[in-house]
Amino acid sequence: MPPYQYLSPKVVYEIMAEALEFMALNYNIDRHRCACYGFSRSATHCASYAFLDKRSGNNYFILFISTLGAIGPDLPMIRTLRAGTYGERPIEGAHFYLWCGMQDKRGRACEGMKAGSIAIIEELGGTVDLFRQGAEGHGGFNHNQRYQLEAVDLWRRIGGK
Repeated sequence: MPPYQYLSPKVVYEIMAEALEFMALNYNIDRHRCACYGFSRSATHCASYAFLDKRSGNNYFILFISTLGAIGPDLPMIRTLRAGTYGERPIEGAHFYLWCGMQDKRGRACEGMKAGSIAIIEELGGTVDLFRQGAEGHGGFNHNQRYQLEAVDLWRRIGGK
């Protein structure tokens, strides 16, 4: 059996798009007022999802919630976007809530998000509306309702219901 490989951001985005279309059709959700939540490794791809959402014309997501996963400059799609292949501001209009826990990797996870993710998002034209550092570790956002409500409140202010 081959070793496990993560799905590419493009494949993950296609799955999300299909799920949102299904929910819109069957549950009458407004598919253009959604938030995309990425935790740990999936958080590292939130800027890629923002680009794919904009480029596809779907415009599903009004907020990207990225917790404990720095957007790496060496990710293939991020390298392509930073090279200007799709213009100077390929994720313009995308909004982000970033969260990290100071106990994760002895604070290095927060350093990576603060130094890397914010700069990359802004360089690509996105907006970091809120960067939060919690005292917790890797799963801190998932176990603290205060952070979750803060992200939902931001989603509402941006345009959610």
